Amino acid sequence: MNLGRMKPLIMVGCIGMLLLASCTEPIDWEPAFERKPVVNCVLDGSTSVQTLSLTYNNLPGNPYFERIDDARITLYAGDEPVGDFQPDGYGDWQLRYHPTRGQAYRLEVEIDGYPLLEATTTMPGKVPVVYRENVDESAPIHTYFRQESYAFPYWAFVLRREGEGNQPSQEDRLLTSVGTNHPACDRFNESGSMMSASYGNAYRTAEQVGYLRMVPEAEVAYDFYIEAPAGRGWYCFRAVSPEYDAYLKSSIQKMLVYSSFDDPSSWFDENEVYSNIQNGLGIFGACQDVWFKTGF
Repeated sequence: MNLGRMKPLIMVGCIGMLLLASCTEPIDWEPAFERKPVVNCVLDGSTSVQTLSLTYNNLPGNPYFERIDDARITLYAGDEPVGDFQPDGYGDWQLRYHPTRGQAYRLEVEIDGYPLLEATTTMPGKVPVVYRENVDESAPIHTYFRQESYAFPYWAFVLRREGEGNQPSQEDRLLTSVGTNHPACDRFNESGSMMSASYGNAYRTAEQVGYLRMVPEAEVAYDFYIEAPAGRGWYCFRAVSPEYDAYLKSSIQKMLVYSSFDDPSSWFDENEVYSNIQNGLGIFGACQDVWFKTGF
């Protein structure tokens, strides 16, 4: 993504207009705040325990969110209720349920004093991707994969493996710099640098911030590699519902805007994080993960 750096003359013009405006009338830097419930729930097709958080929103810059304890939260598969979420910790809720691939789900949240919160999503199938060993032993920073035909967006990311278990753990750390030669990669979050600028001349692709978003075509298979300084790593390929896909992309776009402190255009950011929660904020989506463990 072009982070929106403006040419010097344009920047001077914008700053001049900002100064002129400050001489004529005050600027409202804090728009009216409206208190709303925030629901965050992403159904995970790889587990039988689903989690949800329920809080009120907050003013920008305040990291503390007031939890909502008194609510009824029901998950529906089609029109049939499958269970109610139960409180489990500060603002957290849980439901024992294993989602089904291709099933449409609806979430309803009842809170006294607010209209009914509703959202829908559909559980995706796993990305048909396989790990390809020993493709090019001269390029140890490249990890090779083959993605079979798949007509939906999916995401990939890499964790540096710190733990010793057979599945990812909280000890493992997300790599913030990754790259790929996948021809269907959406490069909205490119940093503007090559991977080689940070990690040596062995890297060949443009650096992307944290995540890779693939937008493959139907009936097409791709052989590709991911560049990452992982060493001992976990590589994840995440199938996402359309709602979760939009939420992830808009969240990262907003993060990139606010991290560009040298760009005055970010002061007037109108980019909003996607939400499909009717009468509230947040996301109700679904995902399926495929993990590959590399290194010793």
